[in-house]
Amino acid sequence: MTQPTTATTTIQTAARQLTSMRREQGVKKADRAYCATPCAEWLDSLNAGRDQTSIETRQRLAAGMSISLAIRDALILSAVDNETGLDAMLDFAADPHAPRTAQRMYHTLRTAFDDPLWAPDQPRVDTALDILDAMRRDLADHENEYAAQPLAVSAYLRWWTGQAGALEKAMRALAVQPDTTLAAIVLTALDHDIKPAHLANRNNQ
Repeated sequence: MTQPTTATTTIQTAARQLTSMRREQGVKKADRAYCATPCAEWLDSLNAGRDQTSIETRQRLAAGMSISLAIRDALILSAVDNETGLDAMLDFAADPHAPRTAQRMYHTLRTAFDDPLWAPDQPRVDTALDILDAMRRDLADHENEYAAQPLAVSAYLRWWTGQAGALEKAMRALAVQPDTTLAAIVLTALDHDIKPAHLANRNNQ
């Protein structure tokens, strides 16, 4: 039996902390409090165009994504939309079903897919990919379920920007956690040659 790495043990501890906070404070309050510092570091890095996150931040985000897909989706939205501020990001992470929050999430991701003039902020996306890759490296040689969501987000962002590696990341996510829906969606899109409008428009020029 493979023994967990120190990083995995730390992530497990963070996941238990979030679970305990949710029981004591309620999901919305707990998720917002838990995400405040790591999301701020993530967002500062994206705005600066370089990874400035600490290993603790990356571990807390990996743990959070393993428990709440809303935390994962908040990271995606902040990479796609460069106007996402910290308050909005925490709203997405902690209360994704609030009408205003859900509407903005839907509108942003739908526009990013359908609008041929929506151009990704490539340095921003590349910074997000750097952080996600660092999350995976933090697990050393023990790729496990905590790698699934970072790999899936990396696959999605690579697919959305037309970068290489989307297929590999999606396959690896599914290898460690077969029910990783986002990775399966990316695989389906790749298999059917489905692309965001901005990529199709670029290829037709």
